[in-house]
Amino acid sequence: MAAELVPGGWGMNIALFGTESFLPVSLWNVDLSLWLLAPLVLFVDGSFLKGETFSRGSDLEAHKDEEDDRTTDRRHVHYRANELLLRSLDALMSEFPVPIWIAEWPSGRLRSMNRASQQLLGRKLEPRSTLFNCTDLYGFYHPDLGTYPPEWFPALRAVKSGAPVIVEDLRALTPEGERRLLVGWAMPLRGYAGEIIGVVAAFFDRTDAHKQEKAYEAHIQELTREVEKLKGQLTAMERKVAQAHQLSNIGQMTAILAHEIRNPLGAIANAAELLLQLLPNADENERELLQLISSEARRLSDFARQVLTYARMPDPEPVLTPIHDVIEQALDLLEKDPQFDSRIRIRKEFSPAVTLCSVDPDLIKEVLWNLLLNAVQAMPEAGELVVATDLGEIPDRPSQRCVRIAIRDSGVGIAPGDM
Repeated sequence: MAAELVPGGWGMNIALFGTESFLPVSLWNVDLSLWLLAPLVLFVDGSFLKGETFSRGSDLEAHKDEEDDRTTDRRHVHYRANELLLRSLDALMSEFPVPIWIAEWPSGRLRSMNRASQQLLGRKLEPRSTLFNCTDLYGFYHPDLGTYPPEWFPALRAVKSGAPVIVEDLRALTPEGERRLLVGWAMPLRGYAGEIIGVVAAFFDRTDAHKQEKAYEAHIQELTREVEKLKGQLTAMERKVAQAHQLSNIGQMTAILAHEIRNPLGAIANAAELLLQLLPNADENERELLQLISSEARRLSDFARQVLTYARMPDPEPVLTPIHDVIEQALDLLEKDPQFDSRIRIRKEFSPAVTLCSVDPDLIKEVLWNLLLNAVQAMPEAGELVVATDLGEIPDRPSQRCVRIAIRDSGVGIAPGDM
């Protein structure tokens, strides 16, 4: 903030709050950057300040040769101009929706504390308040040291450094015992001659936002523990599935997988995706963690589904089926799956010679779905997915024709050693 004499008459141009020094915080559904950053110009024109006339003419002219008198007059004008600046700020900030303090310098006297500040701290302005004792009077504390050192307070740091100061971890205790987490911002006020005559400090309450952040972090950690627990259960289940194959007895394993793995994994994946939508301001690490939870839960759920499909494989019931219709249905399901990347291009090369085919439509759709999903998972950077049909011959039955369905992708493929 600065005040300067206007050429041609007594007056002040007063600008509040430079844009380069403000930390935007919006906790009252108000864009505080508009409240605090938009320049506010107060001009007092003419030959008077706040209703009091200062004579430029006869009084000063009569003493123009007396240097001491002129110096005294200048000091008087400077003092009254500076006092008007502080009084104007007191009046302007009294009903401001942001907690504001205004203090004098070098006395350090705290001259005003607006209504919002009193509500935030639960205390009224103490007549003996200064920048040197305000931390004790108004409940500011340090989590490790107890008493908050006055020299660390943003207002005192601002006047001593001559520059704006932001402190992001101020803590205050109200008379009711409520602990508040604050962001403190302070800026020195300069008088007519450029000297520091005071300081304005603002406080922004982050208590509720901090509690929400902690709750989200705890929820994410709980989801992570659940995923790790389920991954361990799945590993144990996989071993039991292998034993069940050897013993030709996977019926019991099917029930365990259905109730203990698939349903909880789906719930965890859905919860992680919902959190991504509810946390638009989450940092990159939190978003990556939620995406990892969702993708791993989906992968494990797909594995459980494949095991269930194999375990419950019914006897086929073939009927004459338009095979291209079944392929289209499988592709529609694929495009609606969360794992499908919309950048993937799907190309269909259907032979007009292929019409009806004797298949079980539900079982063939399940087979196509698994193959298509594997193709999508093999293309993390997107690419092209080709589905082709044609007529062919069964090698050991040359007199019979068959329908061949080929699914090709431009992904990384499977290493020869893993085939």
